Amino acid sequence: MELSADYRYLLEHFERKTIANRLIFWIDNINIVIKNCGLDGLVRIDNDRLRFMILCYFSDIARLKGFHNIEYTHKVKVFAYSFYWFLRIMPVQITHDLEGKESFASINETIVLYLWLCHFLCPLGIEETLKNRYIEELKYFLKYRRHDAQTLEAMITALLVGAGKNPFNKEKPTPEQQF
Repeated sequence: MELSADYRYLLEHFERKTIANRLIFWIDNINIVIKNCGLDGLVRIDNDRLRFMILCYFSDIARLKGFHNIEYTHKVKVFAYSFYWFLRIMPVQITHDLEGKESFASINETIVLYLWLCHFLCPLGIEETLKNRYIEELKYFLKYRRHDAQTLEAMITALLVGAGKNPFNKEKPTPEQQF
């Protein structure tokens, strides 16, 4: 991933490979959602917007690390800031009529919801009825309510703490988790 002059300073904080891996992570997961929702050919990834989203995310994380004097960012914060920038930039664009698939008109929110479920909700083993209610509330929130990285982080933290999990793992992350 080529960095413009405005973002080259990020290489002082992160390896180029780390930034590229984050881009690949998002492309892979976006494509999974597009395929699973049957939206091939109906939506597209705007690669410029996605790259910009990744750079905005890393800019925020670099400032955060400097301000708090921390070496690694925990998983909840990584996803909260990633989700925020993804929803703000909206890099997946609808290109054709979604006839019969109108429920996916909020495709960017659907992608965030998918990742939220995979990384936070489903591993908790919450009872199905409660999980479905949570998903409906989360969908509504992502689509119709204002949110920033801090509110998303608080929501994920509350979910994990409410389920009896420690969202702030202090162990050194694996290389794949180092953001």
